[in-house]
Amino acid sequence: MSLESAPALAQQKNAERNVYFGEQHVHTSWSFDAFAFGDTLTGPEEFYQYALGKPTLHPGGFKQTITKPLDWGAVTEHAEYMGMIQEASDPNSPLRKSSPWLAETLKEGVRVDGLLAFKVLSGTMAKGVNIKDLSDPKVAAPVWQRIVAIADKYYQPGKFTTFAAYEWTSTPNSKNLHRNIFFLDSMKVPEV
Repeated sequence: MSLESAPALAQQKNAERNVYFGEQHVHTSWSFDAFAFGDTLTGPEEFYQYALGKPTLHPGGFKQTITKPLDWGAVTEHAEYMGMIQEASDPNSPLRKSSPWLAETLKEGVRVDGLLAFKVLSGTMAKGVNIKDLSDPKVAAPVWQRIVAIADKYYQPGKFTTFAAYEWTSTPNSKNLHRNIFFLDSMKVPEV
């Protein structure tokens, strides 16, 4: 009996069966949880730059570069409370007036209070009752539109594919039912 293996045959490129590497679940400082856990530096632009192989600043303060650039990527910020980090940074915002502790905590991204803010916000989501002032479509819409525009900006046909996307976060009784929603055409996305 022989244990020789057959020689590998040259394979022709098959556009239907090529492997592409990408990232389908990314939260940046624009999501309340990433910000509350201390990522106050990386937004959608920084993710796409990183995915393309450019050096970016890690939340820990050092430069990072991916070993091999990705073929595709999507920033999937939480649909729930989308835009409130930006709102918390505005001293004239209704968020600052209605919940100054939460606004200041989110703005500063303080580790201990950030964890407490995360517990408060994720707790409301688990109960299915979002804080009204933090769920205003007028706050979320411009942020969503910027996320879509940034994805379009970094799209490079044939080289790097981006998707307009978000995470729908359902956590009934703290059970994880998170779903990432992707759009094939950024011209056909919901307003909010």
